[in-house]
Amino acid sequence: MCLLNSSTTLPLAKIRELKAPLMIGENFPDWIIFFRLSLENKKILECFSRTHIEKMRRVKFDYRPVRVLNVYGDDTTRPELPWHSFGPITDFSRESEAVYVLKKTIIK
Repeated sequence: MCLLNSSTTLPLAKIRELKAPLMIGENFPDWIIFFRLSLENKKILECFSRTHIEKMRRVKFDYRPVRVLNVYGDDTTRPELPWHSFGPITDFSRESEAVYVLKKTIIK
C-alpha cells in the first residue's frame, strides 16, 4: 500500500516522474487480507471501494470475500505479551475474528 501524501518531504515532481501510483489513495490492490474485521479494516475497505477516476473514466471496485480462513486473526504467539498462547485458539467468532481474503472486482 502506498503511504506518501502531499505533505511528504520528497520532491513531488520527481515522484511523478516515476509514473507509478506511489501516493496514498492512488493504488488499489488486487487482493486484501484482513486479520479480523475491525472498524479500522472496514474503513480501509471503504477507501479502496470508493469511486475514482482511472484512465479518464469513473471506476469503482468491490472487494468480495474469496475465503474465510478458520484461523484466529490476532497474533497471540509473541512471548513478551501477557496473553501469550501456547496452542491454537479455537473459540472465536468466524464472522469477525478470523482471517479474510478478498479479491478486487470492477463494478460496471
